[in-house]
Amino acid sequence: MANFSMDPRPHAPPGFEVLPHQGPSRLYSYIAERLEVCNNDLTIAFFTPAISKRDFEPMSAALNEFFYQQMGVRLAEVQPSPIGDGFVRFSTPVERERFLDRIIEFGPEYQLRFIKHDEGINVREHDLDREVWIMLMLFPNDARNNICISKAISRFGLLRYWLDTKNNARIPTKVHLNDEARIPNSTRCSCFCWFATKIS
Repeated sequence: MANFSMDPRPHAPPGFEVLPHQGPSRLYSYIAERLEVCNNDLTIAFFTPAISKRDFEPMSAALNEFFYQQMGVRLAEVQPSPIGDGFVRFSTPVERERFLDRIIEFGPEYQLRFIKHDEGINVREHDLDREVWIMLMLFPNDARNNICISKAISRFGLLRYWLDTKNNARIPTKVHLNDEARIPNSTRCSCFCWFATKIS
C-alpha cells in the first residue's frame, strides 16, 4: 500500500470517479511475519528524465519493442505504477536478474533502471521484537475466529495465537509487537451484513 502522497486518478478503473477524502494521516496494519514470495519476475521501471504519466501508452509500446529488438526479451506485461514510470514483469526471475542494478541506455535521451517491486518506497518493514499477552474483553462471540481476531489487533500487532476457552468474557491472545507499538484501551468491532436475493 502507498504510504506517501500520490494521485490515484490515473489508476482508477474506467467509469469510477475519485472523490476527495480527508481521512487519518496514516494507519498501520501488520499483515504477516513473512510473506510468501511469488513475484520474483516483477520490477518497477525508472526513466531519467521521468516520463509523464499521460505518455504511458507510447512508453509501454516503446519499452516492449526495445527489449524485444535490442535485448531479445519479451516482456510479460507493462502496467502503470504510482512509483517510477511503470511496473514491468519479465517472463522469468532469471530474466529480471539480468537487468537489476544496472543503467540501460534507452535511446539518445533516456536512461532506464529497474528495482525489485518490493524495494520501493511503498514497502516498509517493522521489526516485531517483543511478544505480549493481551486479553480481549467482551469480544463478540460470533467473531471468535482467526480472521476476526487478527483484524481486531492488526493496527498495533500481529496475532501469534489465541486460546479458545469456554469463557465468554475474555480471549487471551499472544501478539507480536515492536517497541513503538501503542496498544489501545479499546477497539470497536463492526460487522458488515450482505444480503443476497435469489431471482428465479
